[in-house]
Amino acid sequence: MKHPKFISVFRLLNSVLKIGHRGAKFYEPENTLRSFRKALELGANAVELDVRRTREVN
Repeated sequence: MKHPKFISVFRLLNSVLKIGHRGAKFYEPENTLRSFRKALELGANAVELDVRRTREVN
């Protein structure tokens, strides 16, 4: 009997992951929540986003 975790990893390795680069940038403005939601609606398994450090101004 195969271990359930092994089966899950095996299935993941044999599948194609669809990742929305900055969301669905051809449909919505990139790096926005609207774009991330649209990517998931279109069937993306995950989204990639850019994070930048900013300086807080008082």
